[in-house]
Amino acid sequence: MIVSAGKSILAILTVLLLNSAGCIAAPAKQDVLSDLRPEIIEVFACGDYCPGPREQYLVKAYKGVNTREECLRIGGQPHEYVGWGKHFVCIAE
Repeated sequence: MIVSAGKSILAILTVLLLNSAGCIAAPAKQDVLSDLRPEIIEVFACGDYCPGPREQYLVKAYKGVNTREECLRIGGQPHEYVGWGKHFVCIAE
């Protein structure tokens, strides 16, 4: 058990040392953000009266994002629309 913990600590210290020496590039901020963002799905964003082709109402949105704050945190554009209820989507930019 102690040997295993020692190896883990040694591995972490090695990575930190190599990173500080510039041998390992840290991921770009954008890469980290894209890894944390939810899946992007197509959403039909029209409530009740939707004249014209269905395609004009399809938007790319983050799946499972339900609040304005969470949407802004991941870089989305919050949007609400009304029709048969009030709906929220976080549009992926």
